[in-house]
Amino acid sequence: MRSARALSTVVAVVAVAAGCSPASVSQASQQPPSPVGSTAPASGAPGAPGGPATGAPGGAPPSPVTLPGKGSRQSLRQLRDLTQSMADGMTTTSFRVATFNVLGASHTVAGGRHSGFAAGQVRMPWALGLLRSAGVEVAGLQELQPPQIDVLRRLAPGWDLFPTAGAARISRANSITWDSTRWSLLQGHTFPVPYFFGHPVQMPYVLLENRATGLPVWFVNAHNPADAHGPAQQWRAEAVRREANLVTSLAATDIPVVLTGDMNDRADFFCAITALTELHAAAGGDHDGGCHPPAGVGVDWILGTPDVSFDRFVVQRGGLVARTSDHPFLYADVSVGPSQVEGP
Repeated sequence: MRSARALSTVVAVVAVAAGCSPASVSQASQQPPSPVGSTAPASGAPGAPGGPATGAPGGAPPSPVTLPGKGSRQSLRQLRDLTQSMADGMTTTSFRVATFNVLGASHTVAGGRHSGFAAGQVRMPWALGLLRSAGVEVAGLQELQPPQIDVLRRLAPGWDLFPTAGAARISRANSITWDSTRWSLLQGHTFPVPYFFGHPVQMPYVLLENRATGLPVWFVNAHNPADAHGPAQQWRAEAVRREANLVTSLAATDIPVVLTGDMNDRADFFCAITALTELHAAAGGDHDGGCHPPAGVGVDWILGTPDVSFDRFVVQRGGLVARTSDHPFLYADVSVGPSQVEGP
């Protein structure tokens, strides 16, 4: 196992590649941050300086994420060398990752679209129970609204959350949470995805370090717009392009990438994202000689880069899941390690 010093060196190289200080905090703007850019505090503690606010609504969405400019090739080569150096001394890291749209509290109030469900603060302990009973270590959550965040903070103090308290309310609705006894935060960022009417909403991505093996993994969580306020296919298509651009940029660091989310599309999402990236889905399917989506696919997804191996994939519906949300609860067993991260 490599020391935290080696990982901090990786973080420093990542930050230098973007021309910023490793200690700086990611700030919001209409333009997305470079995916290997400024870093969040490595503590992951509740109340730490948070993610950026949502970009201002507008017509044309911001430009996609791009890799750093001048000097980036040399810096990325250094990062690959450091990543390989760490991999040489590591065993395989295995963990369970989940994605769950927890059905926002505002949807279940009197007069809401799903008023037949219990209140958000009643349902959130059930969601936490699902995560714990499944042995999940990292989860992408969608529609996580303030009453549900408060419950998570109160009942799961050992779980960290990004974006943190300083972020805009709508940005925190799509969060990444993890068991802080098993993972520590190295970097936290957001990137803009067009949501209803094309208005940009910040989505999170984090670099977490496995405490047992020292292995870093990128986690990205997204929520693409549904047709609830009119046809949104054009915005979903743009969202997929941005998500693909980000994943490609992060994969260039030779660190495994896991993407979770409610993409509000089935085969269309799978075919687009696998055409634009090397991602593969925990649910199966492939893009060899054409697009072949997994059977029985829904709108919720877990995907990984080629250095991520999915050993098991579970979709839970009914029972407690059906009382908690209008979405299924998905989780997958993941393995990453030296055999996956080795380069040519």
